[in-house]
Order: sequence, then structure tokens, then C-alpha cells
Amino acid sequence: MKSHSIRLIIISLFMVAAAAVQAQRDPETQRLYDQNLKAMGSLARTILKNPQDVQSLQDLSILLIRVKEFDKAGRLLSRAHNIDPRNDKTLFYYGLALEAAGRLGPARDVFGRYTELDGDSPYRPKMKAKFEMLEKQRIGEEVRNTIAQQEANLEVQEILPNAIAVLPLSYLGSDEEYRVLGRGISEMLITDLSQVKQLQLVERMRMQTMIEEMNLAQAGITDESTAPKFGKLLGAEKVLWGRYDVSSKKRLSMDAELFNAVEPKALPIQVSRADALKAVFDLEKRLIFDMLDNMGIELTAEEREKILYVPTRNLQAFMAYCRGLESQDAGRFQEAAEHFRQAGRLDPDFQEASSRFEDCLITDQMTLAPEIITASPEIVEQPFVYEPAAVLPASEVQMEMISDRMQNLSDNINSVFVPGQDDRKTVSEPVTSGADVGLDVLPDPPRPPGR
Repeated sequence: MKSHSIRLIIISLFMVAAAAVQAQRDPETQRLYDQNLKAMGSLARTILKNPQDVQSLQDLSILLIRVKEFDKAGRLLSRAHNIDPRNDKTLFYYGLALEAAGRLGPARDVFGRYTELDGDSPYRPKMKAKFEMLEKQRIGEEVRNTIAQQEANLEVQEILPNAIAVLPLSYLGSDEEYRVLGRGISEMLITDLSQVKQLQLVERMRMQTMIEEMNLAQAGITDESTAPKFGKLLGAEKVLWGRYDVSSKKRLSMDAELFNAVEPKALPIQVSRADALKAVFDLEKRLIFDMLDNMGIELTAEEREKILYVPTRNLQAFMAYCRGLESQDAGRFQEAAEHFRQAGRLDPDFQEASSRFEDCLITDQMTLAPEIITASPEIVEQPFVYEPAAVLPASEVQMEMISDRMQNLSDNINSVFVPGQDDRKTVSEPVTSGADVGLDVLPDPPRPPGR
């Protein structure tokens, strides 16, 4: 009798807690919660009986993310990761739960582990896209803080020797069709210079963010005195900047200058080249070799061969690729994907275009809110449906769940619970700790049947 009374008291306490949570949910979230309540209850019972069931931990976590119970989902996924540290599905959804809970630093660290996944893992490109999005936010904060400082206060020792930043080329022509060409040429310059082991390229994401923060994305770099200042802000000793023009006779001319950010009064290294527009690929290669020769850099045979690589010889495909890069920089990923698709159609061997097409499609999907991602079968897996062969009456389910909870609590009374981390801590704590999952990560029990 006493045991039965305790059960009734516990049930009433859970009902009060459930009512309190329900009052905080918006109508749409409550609808989703009610819709998934049966599945969550079934999964909760499975997990309580077998805490090592990674699949059930994952599935319940996904449902919890859908109904915006992000902290609970994160703690369940932490448990799943402890059981199977190499599970790619766990890592992806763990990152989503952390991101949705506002723990962007740990989320970024989890997504950054995409490099550890197998190349054919379906979660690798999704995690990569999420990592780059959160990394761009982090870099944006750093850039804003840097710009807020007086650049004159940046000491020379803070500038990395042999670090080089490639700024966007300025367009001098009047035909708007070719304004986008500079974006592709800049990408080629960055790719080729990155093959030189003696140079350290400033990451393009950091440089692009700096340009956006200084409102120069559209205007470009038109003042030569701007280049050395950019070098100091980016921590680069060298800054490559240039201009290009396309004449009415389809002749392309390019001028490039290499500035020294440490000694801004020193004369820049200047190189110039001109040729037919259709020879843009060879023209860029000659410009790179001229610049490296003037810098006194001797290339190895391997470096020279890598620089000579030309991704496409199709000018129209390259122009479509340039438009795709511009749209991608602006965050218009669907538009960018269409441009990259067009580039791939014009030249089926243009591998860079095909790769960016796929990246943009995934990135566009990953910009959605975590709860939308988990509910979209075209983005992740097909949604799972639970149809137990024998379903107990609701009242018996409640009593059995409470009994299981009490037994689980008794079994784990001496376990150590580690509270969730905040953004000041790395992801290593929740991932590597042996903390068990507390009872509060489970969904609220089903409401009693109507009378």
C-alpha cells in the first residue's frame, strides 16, 4: 500500500512538471511534442532497460531536438558518444543539439571533427558545412575586435613572416560582364600560392570577413595605401593586390603588386601581363611565376607542377564558376549552386565546379534551424516510425515508466553527474567524460488518458 502511494505521489509530481513545461511551449512546438510523445515514451522505456542502446539514444535525441528540448538531447548524445566515440551520426546530432542550445564554441569543436570521419560518411559534408558556418561567425567576432583596435597599435612582432594575403583584384573596365572575372582569378592566385611551402596563405574566410566588415566587398580595393593596412590587420607580412581590364577586343591585361606590411614605405614588387581573354589561365600562371621570381623563391619541381594545373580551359565554364563564387561569398547558396551546375555542364571535367555545387547544396540545407534539419527527410534520414507490436494502456505505461525511472535512479544513485558545459569550455569535457545521463533528460511522461 505504501509503495503504491509513493508511486501515485511520483506520478502526480511528474504531471505537475509536465504541465509546467507545457505552459512554456509555443503552440507549434506543443503540437510536435504531442505528435512525437508516443515514440519518445517508447524510446525512453527502451533506454531505461538498456542504457547502452546507441540507436535508441540517437533516435530519442533527434525527437527531442525537433521539440526544442536541446539540452536534454545534448546530454543523451553525450552518453551515446561515450558508448561509441566513432559514431558519425552521434557527432552530427550532438553538434546540432549544442548549436541549438547556444553553445556555439563546443558545437564548432564537435563539427570540426568531420576530418576524423571516413570520406564516404554522409555526415562528413554536413559537419564540414556546419563547422565552416560557425567558424565564420567566430572569425567575424575576431575581425570586429581587430578593426576596433587602432591598427597603429599592432606591433611588428604580431605579423607573421612569409604570411601572404591575396586581396580581391580591382576591375578597371566598363563591361559589367567581366567584373566577376576578378573573383575567379583571385581564387586561382590563392590556390597557386598555397602550393608554395615557403609561403603561408591567410585563410580566405578570414580575409573575406575582413573585407565584408570594412564594407569593401562591392567597392573593392581602390587605394594602394589600403593594402599594407590590410596586411597589418590580417597579421600578414605580404599583401598581393592587383588590377585587371578587358578591352573591347577581348584582350585581358593584369597588373599585380606585392606590398610589405612591415615596411609600408618600401616599393612594392610589380608585375604585369597581357594576352587574349581566352588565355586567362596561362596568363595567371605567368603572373604567378613572375611574382615568385621577383620574390627570390625557388620552386621545387613538385610545386611548379601543382601551380601549372589548370582546372578548366573552357572560358564560359570559368565565367559561370566566377559567378558562383560571388554568389557563394554573398551567402546565396542556391543561386551559387546553379552557377556551379552550369559550369559543370559546360565542362564535365571541371571538378572544382562539381565539388562546389555539392557543397553549396549542403550548406544551404545546413543554414536551417536544427529542429527543421532533423524533421526534413531530404536533408537527413527518412523519419523513423515506431509501431510496437503490443501497446500497453496509457495508465499502465505511465506506471511502468515511473517504476523503471525509480529502478534506474536506484541503480545509478552513486554515479557522477557532470552538468553541461558553457561556451568557455571545450567540447572535450562532455565528449570524454564518463558522466551518465540523469533522469531529467528523458521526456515528460505521457499525460493520463481522458476520462
